[in-house]
Amino acid sequence: MNQFTKIISSLVFVVLLGSSWGFSQNVSIQVEGGVFLGSPYTLEGVPDGSTGGPLIGPHAGLSFSYHFTERISARLGMHYARKGSEYLVPISGRTRVERSIFGLNFEIPFDLGYEGTADGEYNNEYIDLPLSFVFRNRKGNLALTAGPYAAYLLKGFHKGTVTVRVANLFNVNDEPFDQSEFIRSWDYGVHLGTEFRILDRFYGYASGMFALVSVFSENPEGLEGVYRNIFMRVGLAYRIGKN
Repeated sequence: MNQFTKIISSLVFVVLLGSSWGFSQNVSIQVEGGVFLGSPYTLEGVPDGSTGGPLIGPHAGLSFSYHFTERISARLGMHYARKGSEYLVPISGRTRVERSIFGLNFEIPFDLGYEGTADGEYNNEYIDLPLSFVFRNRKGNLALTAGPYAAYLLKGFHKGTVTVRVANLFNVNDEPFDQSEFIRSWDYGVHLGTEFRILDRFYGYASGMFALVSVFSENPEGLEGVYRNIFMRVGLAYRIGKN
């Protein structure tokens, strides 16, 4: 947490420094807000018949820009963001169970096959710290944005229930699971997007954010592959200072 506090303090200092410059012709601050759509996603080990979809999560914050020229600038942002999705996935495998017989606990392990479904949800809260390089067209009303980002996890949430039938002998219904402790504290990746002028100081924007690391610090039991955050961010911004 100390590292995170230092980063936030540094960003606040930079924003205040920009304000103290009186929003010179090379400086601007944007107030931004919108929504996230997407999901942690993997190309490996996804069972046939899996379904799911994104949860709409809010994001809001500030960004500080330094304009090198009329068409090129660098921007550092700080945003609260909630990123989530839900899924229903077929599962199968083998497990060892211990059963009591006539009320007596004979600890005899049984190696049995099972199949069923996992019904789960991601709903993670982050502080996003994107660094953007902005390239505008000649009119200044359309721009390409790209760069790296880091995201600090405020609250991890990966929970759900599992329903399975074991060896056609007995059912386990709606057994809860909680794998939130495995969510990685820092997420890193790249983003690519565009922004466009709507009114004098109001802008719309959309960007894709692609993680380069797994959303998990280590895969929980039963999950295979690398699950990366892949999200679309859309919203509106109001610019203060250089326009």
